[in-house]
Order: sequence, then C-alpha cells, then structure tokens
Amino acid sequence: MKHQRLAFLLSLLLGGLFIFSGYNKMMDTAAFLATVDRFDLPSFMESLALFIPTFEMALGAALVLQVMTKRLGMVAVGTLVVLTSMYLYGWLVKGVEDCGCFGAVSFLDSSPLIVIVRNIILLVIAGAVWRLDYKEGKTQPWAWMLVGVVAVGAGLMSGKTSVVTAPGSSAGVEQNINPGDRFDFSGQKVADTPLAPFLTADPTKKYLVFVFSLTCPHCWDALENVKAYQESGIVDEIVGITFGSEPELAQFRTVFRADFPITLYPTSEVTKLTSSVPRLFFVQNEWVRYTMLPPVISPQTFYTYVNR
Repeated sequence: MKHQRLAFLLSLLLGGLFIFSGYNKMMDTAAFLATVDRFDLPSFMESLALFIPTFEMALGAALVLQVMTKRLGMVAVGTLVVLTSMYLYGWLVKGVEDCGCFGAVSFLDSSPLIVIVRNIILLVIAGAVWRLDYKEGKTQPWAWMLVGVVAVGAGLMSGKTSVVTAPGSSAGVEQNINPGDRFDFSGQKVADTPLAPFLTADPTKKYLVFVFSLTCPHCWDALENVKAYQESGIVDEIVGITFGSEPELAQFRTVFRADFPITLYPTSEVTKLTSSVPRLFFVQNEWVRYTMLPPVISPQTFYTYVNR
C-alpha cells in the first residue's frame, strides 16, 4: 500500500483542523448559533447546529487516532460539502459573509472567496484520506473510548456555552454579571476599555451602548426597554453596535422601528465587547457606570436602583 504514510499524515492534519474548529465553536456555542441563525435556515437545521461542535471534535479525534480513517474520510467529505453549501446559500442569498467556521477566532476571519478556497482544499485532503490506496490499521479499544470521552466532554461544554446564564437573582442593574466577567467594564473610563473605538463620549451626555444581534430573540425582547431609556430621558443617546449585512439592518429598522443610530461592524470587532448578546453599557461623564445583561430592566427600575 504505497500511500500509507501520506494518508496517515493527511488524516492527522484533517483531524487536527476539525478539532481546532470544533473546540473554538464549543467554547462559545451561543456566538456560533447566533451566526447560524443569520443564515435563516429551516428550524430543524438550526437545531442540528447545536451538535456541530461536538460532531467536529469527535470526528477530529477519531481521525487523529486512526479510527476507521477511510470511512471517516468519506464522512468528512460529506460534512464539508454540506457546510460549504450552507455557507454559499448564506452568502449569496442572505448576504452573510461570516461563516463561523472557527468560532470567535478573529484572526481567521476571511473573505467569502478565501473561505470557499479553504474549504475546497479541505475537501481535497478529505477526499485523499478516503480514496488513497492504503490499508487501515486495527482500531484499539482505548481509541474508541477516547473518542467517546471527547464527544461527551464536547457535548457537555457546548450545552453549557450555548445559553446565557443568569446566576444572580437579586434585584439590581448588574444582577446577571458573573464575577470576573472580562466584558464587565463598569467603573472604567471609556478610553481605557475596548469600547473606545466604538464611542466618542461627550462628557456632558449619558449614553446607552446596545451591543446586539439583528436576529437574536433576546435582543428583540429587550428592544422596547432599550428605546425607552432615551424616550424617558434616562440617557441622551442610544448607540447600537451589531454585525450582519445592510439588507438585514434595513429590515430590522423597518420591523422594529429602531430609529437610533446603529452601526455594522465585523463579528471579530463585536466579540471584543461581549461573548453573548445583548449586552448594554451605561456611560456617563466618559465612564462606564454599569454593564447589563438580559433580562434588560426598564428605565424606571434602573432609575430607582441608581438613585436609592
């Protein structure tokens, strides 16, 4: 079998890439699901997306451990064809350029052309693992066990990171902020936080910075309370920060009558402000006074809390 060594090296490479991709999705599954949601796929396909990180981790581990490499090479080809087709649909039909291929790893964000070329290269590698002339080795029981452990662990982690938890139960503006949350900028000057490129704060004004997704139901639910902050005079301006396409934003403005300023940014920029949406920052005198996660409290509750 003349291609034994080549097939071994290619399966290691392919498996490692699947593990890398699955791991980054697994560590922030909520963000990955938000990206998938923008593709406007049938509901059953969006539900299946929850299992993609676990599937990729298990497939990658099996390829690295040389478990049924020929058959799994065929599975990898099918997987890449399906994922690439979904991306082409999202890009060409919905105008979504972010594939979410490697989760929130910003330095791997690419143009649609690069994403397609990259996937074609991966298809060639997977096809080689499937079709090259070599003999599969005997799979050891411990390898199967290790793949199972990886799958279970990835599934548990994906489940944990797929939802926004709210550990706090006491009333208050920041009741849902976890201790050590790296996106809690409360008590910091705007210029010293990642918010600086997004907001030029007038020291005489109060702002509510609303970081959200155009397709996030939690964001939709929060929107009326968000708009009420300016209508009630609690803040002078609302600053909307989101990601997506111009047609999506136009539709959002029409449906929800969002007449406050909203700016589109690359997903990689938005993830510098939060790992889940929505997230809000109350800014006063050029300082971030409060950070808020859902459920977003009403301006009346906010006013009562900060003035008690």
